[in-house]
Amino acid sequence: MTIARVPSTYITSAPQTPFLRSVRFEENLYTLSDDWFIREDITVGRYTLDYVLVSSFGVFSLLPQKRSGVVHQQGDQIFVNNDRQAQAIQNAWHATQALEQVLGTRVHPVLVYRELASRTQEPSGVVGRRGYTAEAAESPEQTHWKAQGTLITSWEHLPEALGTFPHRVLGGLDVAHFCKQLRRYRQ
Repeated sequence: MTIARVPSTYITSAPQTPFLRSVRFEENLYTLSDDWFIREDITVGRYTLDYVLVSSFGVFSLLPQKRSGVVHQQGDQIFVNNDRQAQAIQNAWHATQALEQVLGTRVHPVLVYRELASRTQEPSGVVGRRGYTAEAAESPEQTHWKAQGTLITSWEHLPEALGTFPHRVLGGLDVAHFCKQLRRYRQ
């Protein structure tokens, strides 16, 4: 009887955990200034909001999306990788309305995607060797969109997108009151 020798195979690298990548995206949330209060895992009725931000600029419900890709807007519709995002916007709207009824103030819905890039429109100018035009190089890249009352951005550009609300609408006592109210709805 002959015994065949099979070389043993050892895995020398550490196993990869799928959660490391998602943590990286959400770290941008914690780079906001100290004026922003972050409340996590808020349950209102049948809706669970992962993050609610409260500051003197207002109350914002963040609804993270697992998608990433190229965004383009046609009228009041948003598409990510040519998939219409009407259902995500509608879900954000309903969850935000439930939170508005509980708090008694306006809440801004924000859909936050992993990574977004805007679809560049082909200008009618002369295209260079590598497909770049002078007009495309001069125009800044769009980092956030607004559709049906919902702000849409990526984790990377969240602080910049929240900066589009320049007017202070809440006083210090109101901010403290809403933060205290949200504690009751934590999971």
